[in-house]
Amino acid sequence: MKTVGTIYLVPLEMRDSPPVFFRALMVAPPFYVSFRPRCSGLLLTMIRSCLPSLGIVVIGEVMSLWNQVYSSQNGYIVLISPANYFDETTNRNIKEQKLILGRNALVYYEGRNDWIDNPPKKYGWEPAQNRKYPLGGQYVARIPATTAHSDGRKINEGFTGTDNKGAGIRVYEYASQQTINESRLQLEAIFWTCRDAIEHTVFSGMTKADAILRKKVILENCERRGLFDQRKLFANRILNGDNVAICPFCLEELGASGFFSRLKQASGREVNDLTVTELNLFHIDALRVGTSNHRPYNLGWGHHHCNIVVKDEGIEQTLQWLQKVLSRNDTHKSSAG
Repeated sequence: MKTVGTIYLVPLEMRDSPPVFFRALMVAPPFYVSFRPRCSGLLLTMIRSCLPSLGIVVIGEVMSLWNQVYSSQNGYIVLISPANYFDETTNRNIKEQKLILGRNALVYYEGRNDWIDNPPKKYGWEPAQNRKYPLGGQYVARIPATTAHSDGRKINEGFTGTDNKGAGIRVYEYASQQTINESRLQLEAIFWTCRDAIEHTVFSGMTKADAILRKKVILENCERRGLFDQRKLFANRILNGDNVAICPFCLEELGASGFFSRLKQASGREVNDLTVTELNLFHIDALRVGTSNHRPYNLGWGHHHCNIVVKDEGIEQTLQWLQKVLSRNDTHKSSAG
C-alpha cells in the first residue's frame, strides 16, 4: 500500500483560523472533507464509518488529531472531485454513505478538463450558494484562466456572494480559538521586543505612556501564561541572543517600522492599492499535511522576501539549497577567473 492522496479537512466560517490537513494512507482517490465550527461527535462517527468503505486507511496519530478537532466542530460538506464522482465504484460508495449532492456533498471542479468532460449543465446542476443545508446547488468551480484552450476564461462558480465566498478556508493549517489567542498574544510580545517598538507605535498614533503600558502588560501576560520562554524563542530563531525579534530565515534584527511600512515596489511597476507590509507572519516549521504548525513558538515575524524564498520548503531545507547555490556560484567564479 502506498500514499496516493490526501484527505483535506477544511473548516468553514473561520476566516482567522485556516484548517489543518491530515494525511492518510489511501487505496482510493482522495476526498475533500470540510467542516463547520462548534459541534457534536456525529461527524466523527460518520467519518470513521465512511473511510474504510471508501478504501481509506487512517494512521493512528491522525485519528487522535481528528478526535481533538471534531470535539469542537460541527457539520460538514464533502467536496468530491469529478473524477471520483463519475467513477462507478466510488460513486456507489458515495451513495452507500448517504452523501447527497446539494445536501451534504458537492462536486468540486478544479481542472478544466473535468469541466469540459462533465459540464454541470449537462446534469442540470446549479452552483452552490449556502454553507448549510440546503446548499442551493450541486457543485463548486474554481478553475484558473488559461491560454491553452479557446475558451480559457476563469471559472468561478458557487459560493461567490459577499457573505459566502468559498465553501471553506483551504490552507495547510488549523488552530483552535485558544491557540489562535495564544499565538496572537505571543506575536505581539515578539513585536514589543523590537528596539524601536515604542518609537514607531508613538509615531503611528499611540501615546508614549500607553505604548509603555501596553508593552509591559503584554509581556507580563505572556510570561504568566508560559508564552515567553526566551530560550525556546531563541532556539526557534524568533529572538536573538539579546532577546530582540529577528527574521527566522536571514536572522537580521527586525525594526518596528517594517510592521507599518508597505513593501517597496520596483520603479515603474507600482501598485497603488498594495497592502503588503515589509514584515509578515512567518512559520518556523513549514505548514505540512498531518501536522498542526499554526501555534505558539512556531510563529514569528520575518521579511516578506525571506518568506517568499522559504515558501513551503522550510527554513533548513532552503538554507541547504542556498548553500548549494552559493557553492556553484563560487565554482563558476573561480573557473571564470
